[in-house]
Amino acid sequence: MRAERSTLPPGDGDLRWSPLLSGEDARDGWRIVEARSARGAPFALRLGWSSAQASGGQAWVCAPHATRVCVFARSLRVEAANRAEPENRVSVTVADGFALTANQWEEHAVTDPVAALAVPPFATHLWVGVDQPDLRPYTVLRLLDGMGTVRESLRLDALPPGGLPLGATHRVEVQADDPVHLRATFTLAL
Repeated sequence: MRAERSTLPPGDGDLRWSPLLSGEDARDGWRIVEARSARGAPFALRLGWSSAQASGGQAWVCAPHATRVCVFARSLRVEAANRAEPENRVSVTVADGFALTANQWEEHAVTDPVAALAVPPFATHLWVGVDQPDLRPYTVLRLLDGMGTVRESLRLDALPPGGLPLGATHRVEVQADDPVHLRATFTLAL
């Protein structure tokens, strides 16, 4: 098992990534990565991993105060960014083992009149919230494929409570006549 911790500078809306952990094991294996904030504040993780027997990958995860991710890896890199105003002490531990995990990635944007969002790796579903709930019926969500073709379009008030399945969506667009501050939450199969 390996553990590291770091004090992240105050957040200002932009994610400023700080190295948290970097290491390599002599063999491939399932690794459980747990991260938590000492004061229970939100943060984001950027993970990168590789393996001799698997393709490896990268992912971004956000957490209200703690999260757990499981990857098959030999080498692992973890960076963290603060999503709170005061300093945030974040620790990470890595242990051999396997656990089913589910995580989220959150993006903030403003429609002016369109906000375009890239779909993060491992995303399966999307839910969008806005700062003015009375504008939900007038705000449109569009899912575009890799060719830029709109494959689904619906008003936010028609969005299923569990989120919209993404399938092969490449890009998401949210459009409103008036500027709307939005929060897009991607569910990750990670």
